[in-house]
Amino acid sequence: MADQQHLELLKQGGTAWNKWRDMHPNIRPDLTSTDLISIDLRNANLRGASLVSAVLDNANLSYADLRGANLSFASFIDADFKNATISYANLTYADCSNANFQGVDLRDSILQGATFSNAVLKGVDLRGADLREVDFRCADLQGADLSDTDLRGTDFHGANLLSVNLINVNMKGANLAHARIGNTIFSGIDFREVRGIETIKQEGPSSIGKNVIPPDSSA
Repeated sequence: MADQQHLELLKQGGTAWNKWRDMHPNIRPDLTSTDLISIDLRNANLRGASLVSAVLDNANLSYADLRGANLSFASFIDADFKNATISYANLTYADCSNANFQGVDLRDSILQGATFSNAVLKGVDLRGADLREVDFRCADLQGADLSDTDLRGTDFHGANLLSVNLINVNMKGANLAHARIGNTIFSGIDFREVRGIETIKQEGPSSIGKNVIPPDSSA
């Protein structure tokens, strides 16, 4: 259960909340299972906070600091995370459908099993993230950096992968059916167990770097 004092402080607004965080930097806010639908948390300091199973649909989290926060099993449907910092966070099985993550820093975060269907992730930094079994169906990942990520079982069906960096990634069992590519960088990938390659939509030339094993290779 959430700490009621923390919840009441948060509902006073971002200015009061950030002042309290500055005064109590060692306290990890507990907002577990809270109903925060449509809340305005722009620029909020939520670093290290627990928002496990919280509901923040339609919330404004633009420019928020969520580094190291636990957002697992939370709902962020239609939420706005534009330019937020969410590195080293835990979003395991979070529902981020239709959310805006444009320009977000998600480096080294755990997103296993999360849903980002129809989400906007333009220019997002996902380097080193755990993206196993993430649902990116029809998501807009144009310009995103997915270098050094774990993409086993990840679903990119119909996703926009234009200008995406896919360097040194594990794509075993991933689905690229009807994904859009162009100016996409592929390097250090084994395509032998990647699904849907025959239906990829090529909208421009892409770069094939070193250590790429094609889907029809038996080596």
